[in-house]
Amino acid sequence: MRGIWLIAIYLGIIVLPLILAATGAKQPRPVWDEIASGAGMVAFAILLAEFLLSGRFRAISGGVGMDVTMRFHQLLARSALALVIVHPFLYTTPFGWALPYDP
Repeated sequence: MRGIWLIAIYLGIIVLPLILAATGAKQPRPVWDEIASGAGMVAFAILLAEFLLSGRFRAISGGVGMDVTMRFHQLLARSALALVIVHPFLYTTPFGWALPYDP
């Protein structure tokens, strides 16, 4: 049960930049630009939070085990890599038609 809480806290830390960006006052942008920015923010948050998993802290890996912690670390690292690769291409997507609610 402790492992589920640790994963929930970790995912909450990763999603926090998206929540802060969504609550801030900003000019509306096209949807694909928002998705690209979100992918970049989540990838950067994952890269920063990966230091917690690779540090082998007993508070983190003690409840679930080192093997599970390292597998989770690998899964998130691959997810961050995919987001980093996709991020710039989303700005130049061929699906860039104007939607009614886009500025």
